[in-house]
Amino acid sequence: MVETVTVVVLAVVIYAVIMYEFLWVAYGIELPSRPARLEAALKTFNENWKLGLLLLIPLFFRTIRKFMERVEEVAGMKARAPETQPKEAPNPPQQGPN
Repeated sequence: MVETVTVVVLAVVIYAVIMYEFLWVAYGIELPSRPARLEAALKTFNENWKLGLLLLIPLFFRTIRKFMERVEEVAGMKARAPETQPKEAPNPPQQGPN
C-alpha cells in the first residue's frame, strides 16, 4: 500500500512539474521572452537530471527487482537451498551361507 501511494504521488509530482515548465515556456507573457524561458527551463533540467534519476528509482523498484529475479532464475544464478538427502540406515551385515 505504501509503495503504491509513493509511486502515485511521485508520478503526479513529476507530471505537474513537466506541465508547469511546458506551460511556463509556451504561454509566456511576451513572445520575445520565450527563447529565454526555454533556455532557462532546459538549463534547470540539465543541472537537475540526477534528481530525476533518484525519483525514478522508487517508481520502478518493484519492476526492476522482479526482472532481476527472473533473469537470475533463467541464468541459473539464483542461490538454491542445499539439497538434503534422507539419512539411510547403515547396511545390516549380510548373512551368507555358512
